[in-house]
Amino acid sequence: MKEYINLYDAHGRSLGATKDWQRVPDVADYIIFKEGDVVKAKNGRTGKIEFKGTDVASVIQYALNKGGRIYISKDEYMIDTYLTISQQSTHILANNAIIKVSKTLDYMFKIIADDVTVEGLTLDDNGTNTRNLWIEGAKNVKIINNKLYSENTSIEPTQANGTWCENLLIARNYIEGKGVYLHYTRDSKVVNNFINHTEQYVALEAYNYVERTIFEGNVIKYSSIDSDSIAIEIGHSSLDTGTCNYNTVKNNIIINAYVAIDINVDTIGNKIQDNLIFVQDTNSYAGIRNKGGDAEIIGNRIYSSEYGIIDSSGKTTRIKDNYVEALRGIYVTSGTDGEVISNIIKSDTYHMLFGDCGNITARENRMIGSGTGIYIGYGSKYVGEVVLASNYFDASISTKITGYDLANQNVIYKGNKNYDEHTIPTSAPANPVAGSMYFDTSTGDLYVYDGSAWKKVTLT
Repeated sequence: MKEYINLYDAHGRSLGATKDWQRVPDVADYIIFKEGDVVKAKNGRTGKIEFKGTDVASVIQYALNKGGRIYISKDEYMIDTYLTISQQSTHILANNAIIKVSKTLDYMFKIIADDVTVEGLTLDDNGTNTRNLWIEGAKNVKIINNKLYSENTSIEPTQANGTWCENLLIARNYIEGKGVYLHYTRDSKVVNNFINHTEQYVALEAYNYVERTIFEGNVIKYSSIDSDSIAIEIGHSSLDTGTCNYNTVKNNIIINAYVAIDINVDTIGNKIQDNLIFVQDTNSYAGIRNKGGDAEIIGNRIYSSEYGIIDSSGKTTRIKDNYVEALRGIYVTSGTDGEVISNIIKSDTYHMLFGDCGNITARENRMIGSGTGIYIGYGSKYVGEVVLASNYFDASISTKITGYDLANQNVIYKGNKNYDEHTIPTSAPANPVAGSMYFDTSTGDLYVYDGSAWKKVTLT
């Protein structure tokens, strides 16, 4: 017997608005359709109308309780109570059937079974602040090719009695409203969705206890923003630390957010890679902000009216191969260790800023534009060991390297290109490490620290 979805794809056509249920009795276990004000549930194998009435929710729920392949004919259906999918392997398929709610509910659909697919529905909370889809402790659920409208969250998975959601696929949905919030979810994918965010909240959030989940290929656009407008957030700030680990955020396009991608709590092993970010609204703050994880931030392209990348995690971060065009390019602070490698930074103000960071190596970065290349000790702070190696400065950058009390900062210079300013401290740094140096202008002597003592270098 041919599966309905293959039949639909092969014909490449819609099934019609009023009598389409007549075409699919051999490929659906139940067909939901309307005739006038009466909603009917037809057995797709026997052709018998098994249940009918004007109470839309009760008719649809009848079919859901049977399970199997359930086709909902193209029409508009109004429900006043939520629908529960409790049968394993239920597949809801619709030709853009529209389901709305007449009053505020906790959610429109509640999924508590494994191997469920919801495909082709339009779910509209009708301005009632009702979630579209709530998933409890289910595995192998697919939410694909739907249109979702909600003033609350559109899709929200969570645990049930300690059982996590696993292997979810949330793909190719059009979402208008608050977006997707994940709880207690692992090994899942949120991919290729378009989120037109009409609410000033997070659009995609790994809220708490989310592991090994991929956010890829989504397009997120805000109509207006405030400080809560964060496109993708890993870890909610008010929750316990260490809750959202080994997730990947890649190849997303983000337009007009306060912060495009935010790592918000103490996390492990998250990767932010190859995203295209435009945060150029007057209220925008940063392209990527890492406040709590030993993350990798690699290959992103960021256009920002304020900061490109901020890392205040206090952990070990790798910032590599990004293109950043921003008022302030890359800012590392708050005891963060790590590497800033091979980035291209375009700015007319500050390209790289190092505040009270830990041990940082910045090498092989290219800075183009004007303004200041690298500022050490931003915010009148002392840094850990900062190694500046083989960085390239455009000739139009008037100040290559500067900073707060630069002579007493622990900075090591190694072959930075087109850097023609005075770069070596004129007095011994307070906390030298092997390789630190200073130039005594009173005697004309150069000193290098060998790890235990200062050694004078003979200049010829």
